[in-house]
Amino acid sequence: MRANSRYTRAMPSKKKQVVDYCFLDDYNLADDELLFMGNAILDRSDILSTKPEDYTELRVIAAWLVVLNFMEVKEKEAPVMMFLGAQHMEIFEEMLEQAADSDDVTDSQKDKVVQSWSHFLGENVVNSEIDVDLVFIPLSLEKYYFCVCVNFMNKTVDVLDHTSHKDWEKSDFYRLAKIAVNCFSDFLETRKTAKEGVVINTFTFVNVDFEWKATIKGDKESGFYTMFHMLTYEGNHEQGLYVVNKKCERIPIWLEMVAILLMSDVNESRASLLEKVGTFKGVYRK
Repeated sequence: MRANSRYTRAMPSKKKQVVDYCFLDDYNLADDELLFMGNAILDRSDILSTKPEDYTELRVIAAWLVVLNFMEVKEKEAPVMMFLGAQHMEIFEEMLEQAADSDDVTDSQKDKVVQSWSHFLGENVVNSEIDVDLVFIPLSLEKYYFCVCVNFMNKTVDVLDHTSHKDWEKSDFYRLAKIAVNCFSDFLETRKTAKEGVVINTFTFVNVDFEWKATIKGDKESGFYTMFHMLTYEGNHEQGLYVVNKKCERIPIWLEMVAILLMSDVNESRASLLEKVGTFKGVYRK
């Protein structure tokens, strides 16, 4: 907790207290429930996994997507965005192993993904009709996270990846992105949509430029960057993406994202968490 203190000074008081409590080094609080939504429960170790130098647990990414969808509906600002659930990630990796290319994906495999997305959207607060500008599909390959964004404004598929991969269009990352778009095209056909007549498979793939990209695949920080990009990207290719390659830049952003996640109204443990934070403040911060 003390190591983070210089990064939390500028935070609003309540956020700072929540973050301080989250990183309190106390063995008795190791399994303390910090977030609960639906059937997802996150404890202190899950939240710590979001740190830029650690592997981010998939269930944390899943919770982040629910929070982002809720924020989107609540704020109602352009561009309008939608975030698809994380349950499809393992299905996509299976598809990648079995398919020679994106066109080899079977109908039964696509149906699994479509059902997964329909189930996710049915449980979360999003538009019943798909009339959005950007759709984010997070992906993982052997614990490395990245994201594709179907950009209806530019008619492109924007790949958000903080690493520069050699021969990207021949890589498994590109194949995985193609499979995701192929499945999303089928998914649109099952939903009421204002995008009728739009052919997703004709969209151009764009590997979005960053101010800085890693040249070595960094699995451990990929979860942090994927969460950050889904929070900040607005579909403007020329604007690019801001990539934080210094610890002094990453830590404040990470702590802010932790606060957003835990203090969201969709966190059913929020009230009890704030009550604990109040007790923590009284006991530990006299």
